Amino acid sequence: MIPHEVYPQQNASAKHWVKQHLRAVVLGGEEPDAHTVALLSLIKASRMINMIFTKGERKASDIKVEELVNGDAFDEAVAQTLDDIDAAILTATMSAPGS
Repeated sequence: MIPHEVYPQQNASAKHWVKQHLRAVVLGGEEPDAHTVALLSLIKASRMINMIFTKGERKASDIKVEELVNGDAFDEAVAQTLDDIDAAILTATMSAPGS
């Protein structure tokens, strides 16, 4: 997500995989998971959609991203993320010395 000229990528293949996954969800109809919807929400809020989709894809991608981040999928993504956070906190608390 950070321009290559400013901060050289250590692992460009990871960046490529994430972009391809986002494109598959938005343009290819692949089912998004909670993390993907949350990432799309951050990308939309940061106005970085143009880094993922071409100019010709923008209208369709804007509509689909809007549906995903403002629909039931986003509500489920937030709920899943909060559940993940709660589970991580519980695990950390239970495994802490003196517990």
